[in-house]
Amino acid sequence: RARAARAAARTGELMDAALEYAPVGLDYRVIERAMLAMPQTETPTVHTFAEGLYVRQMRAAAGTIVLGRVHRGSTLNILMAGKCVLLGEDGSTVGLSAPETFVSPPGRKLAYVIEDMIWLNVWATDKTDVDALEQELFVMGPSA
Repeated sequence: RARAARAAARTGELMDAALEYAPVGLDYRVIERAMLAMPQTETPTVHTFAEGLYVRQMRAAAGTIVLGRVHRGSTLNILMAGKCVLLGEDGSTVGLSAPETFVSPPGRKLAYVIEDMIWLNVWATDKTDVDALEQELFVMGPSA
């Protein structure tokens, strides 16, 4: 699996490789290593707080492959604009078109952005320190 993901990264077909190997078990660590060897792109993030809520907004351009952080708990997700295909850790795929709202279980998401998107994650919290929230909400570190 690792060899296919690395070769796919060189040819720009990472998502195809991920989909090919999904039925036999997807290893996000392999995909992450391959993605880190590719040119990186900005995904602007905006942090917004309201009473008892933290909202993290991310923008990604069409053609981008986004590998999210490992979420420690379930997360409210809102696709505000755009289209993408999500590839789950279990190999499942689902196409999303804005507007879309759903709760994801703990873990990680891999998305191929079909149309420029705006994605929100929402958590209930009274904290407003982004660094502290990241430590609480995500498993930090490489290949986490």
